Amino acid sequence: MILAFSGIDCSGKSTQIRLIKRFLEGRGERVTVIWYRPGYSNGLDWMRKLVRRVRPGALPSGENTRERQRVFRNPWIRWCWILMAVLDTIFVYGLKARMLSLLGHIVICDRYVEDAVIDLRLRFSELVRCRPQANTLLKMFCPVAHHRFLLMLPKGVLVARALKKQEPFPDSPEIRDRRFYEYEKLGCMRGLLVIDATKPIEAVQEEIQSALHSHYGNIAG
Repeated sequence: MILAFSGIDCSGKSTQIRLIKRFLEGRGERVTVIWYRPGYSNGLDWMRKLVRRVRPGALPSGENTRERQRVFRNPWIRWCWILMAVLDTIFVYGLKARMLSLLGHIVICDRYVEDAVIDLRLRFSELVRCRPQANTLLKMFCPVAHHRFLLMLPKGVLVARALKKQEPFPDSPEIRDRRFYEYEKLGCMRGLLVIDATKPIEAVQEEIQSALHSHYGNIAG
């Protein structure tokens, strides 16, 4: 079984995932949590290290923002990165998450396919033109989560939480607003439970557990 949690950073996903993991493990379930963002898997980290070792300076680190932006102006590099990120997303969700689910694990995804598409579209304008193809490819190979949750907060609350959290690489105000708009649109998707994350942590967790109980009473009962 696969449970997918979506939402902007600071919406409380990690806290709720930790609580539902504890809840399910307390009932004897095998639970695996997967956190993933396109381009940040262990496999791609290994490939980046290999490229930097073979060709020093060819792929700047994330800390070297100016040089990284210069390199990514090359359209071939951008398209290669998009392709690798899409294939990596398919590997993580289409293979790893699917296999764990088939082996009897409850797989909790901290971010899922929809989040990956939003990330890529905001970062690479090229993906807007080929969005239908990318979505089709991901939906073809990645399993549909058995239950999907979207944690939402008002924009002002998200901004306040982000400032308090002091993210090392925060979104610019423009990207932050676009990201919020994308998640608002995502909230209209059928089969996705939108949860008001301004409620107390315990109330949000109770809503998640109730949703699981209504569909999987033998697990969450």
